[in-house]
Amino acid sequence: IPERSDPGSRFPLEGARDLDVGSNSIQAYSIAPENEYFSVSFGSPSEDDKYVELVLEKPLDREEQAELVFSLIAVDGGSPPRSGTTQIVYVGVNGDISYQFSQAVGQSHSAFTIDPTSGEIKLTKPLDFEAAENHELSVRATDGGGLSAICKVLVEVVDVNDNAPELVVSSFSSPLPANALPGTV
Repeated sequence: IPERSDPGSRFPLEGARDLDVGSNSIQAYSIAPENEYFSVSFGSPSEDDKYVELVLEKPLDREEQAELVFSLIAVDGGSPPRSGTTQIVYVGVNGDISYQFSQAVGQSHSAFTIDPTSGEIKLTKPLDFEAAENHELSVRATDGGGLSAICKVLVEVVDVNDNAPELVVSSFSSPLPANALPGTV
């Protein structure tokens, strides 16, 4: 059921089955708990062709209410009456978002992975400031209806003191006279 469907829209359901006949067969349907979005309509154009439909009373808004759970109850005309119940769940699947890298600059993609459900980006290996000071990632988010958007994620690598100084001295000879003054370089 798309959100913003017009009030009065009808959605046919598979009716309950009752092996009894006449007044002992299904006589009414109801919804519990009652809600402001749906009512139930039950009728029969002919005795052999009974129908049950959900009737939309108010436009749905997934951002306002993403999920709606209620029960559909069928009641027969027996004494005492018997009933059967099934649960109906309305879920806004178009709001389900999946994430993936749409492209990667250089070798950035090999250092990162993205959770397709949460969008959480994690490292797959340690970063090296000396190899790259930043990484630019492009993330695509796609909803259940096929709409998508892209954003860039810039990861700035912070340098840490993980390299010791290197002292490279090549062999050389420099004679120093015995009477050299203090401070001679």
